[in-house]
Amino acid sequence: MHTSMGNRAKKRRLKVGQVLVTSTVASSMKGATRVPALKVSFTDSNGLAHEIPPNWLIVMLDETGHEDVEANSAKFFGLAGCAVPAKLFHQVVGAPWIAMKIEHFGGEGTRMHAAKMRPSETQKNALGNFFRTNQFARIACLATTLTTKQSPLPLHEIVERGLLTCISDVATNWRLEGVAYVFEHSERYTPQMAKHLGPQYELVQVHEGHQTRLPSKWFIMPKAIGWAGLEVADFIAQPAGAQIRDRMQDSTAPLRQDFQLVFDSVERRLSSCWVARNVKGEGDDATVHWDRPT
Repeated sequence: MHTSMGNRAKKRRLKVGQVLVTSTVASSMKGATRVPALKVSFTDSNGLAHEIPPNWLIVMLDETGHEDVEANSAKFFGLAGCAVPAKLFHQVVGAPWIAMKIEHFGGEGTRMHAAKMRPSETQKNALGNFFRTNQFARIACLATTLTTKQSPLPLHEIVERGLLTCISDVATNWRLEGVAYVFEHSERYTPQMAKHLGPQYELVQVHEGHQTRLPSKWFIMPKAIGWAGLEVADFIAQPAGAQIRDRMQDSTAPLRQDFQLVFDSVERRLSSCWVARNVKGEGDDATVHWDRPT
């Protein structure tokens, strides 16, 4: 399932339904901030608390570009973010992100938006240190108007299906018992996301020859909350989209520093970024060639 990640194209069959994940439990996390294994819990609009079990993967997602690729000036669409088991969230995402905000960005309550930020050199260094030293997974799946398409599938649906493959790439790092998806609410895209990224997709983890279907839950979070996990996802989606935009304008453009910082500063097993090069076929029989920006 995993092929060479260099300049070679990556060919994967789009499957509606199960995505196989072979468990290769990772070694201890390096460079992590030492904090207690705090619980991750979300409270819904009815006041009910939803605690994420410690061995569930939390996948925090943001969008970049525009889902109606062909009709919008952005000319690309992508889903990107970060992933880590709930038991490690506070250790490698929540606590170090908040500590960085307190020290360098005016406090925990500061709302962080990558596209609007004009950081100082000190702040750039702080962001760089966060992404270099914290061992969480970074994922991105994108398609553009340059994607060759011999398929009736819209590009946004190709991205939505491909996202599951990105998640399966990094999910092999842990022995998992479920998946919790967290997405920031978008008036435009949330209804569509629920349609294509709903319960019809599931991860199936393979460990010692046994297959386990992983249950999943979806959480839509208001923008005003400013949760650390979704702020980090935003700082992953922004350079992923900017890198694709640069390459659309100049195919020889070098990798952006912010893109390299996010996706190339950790071991490859924790980094999955793919751009659809061409698509053939219909429905469940469609195949996609994916390229990793290099």
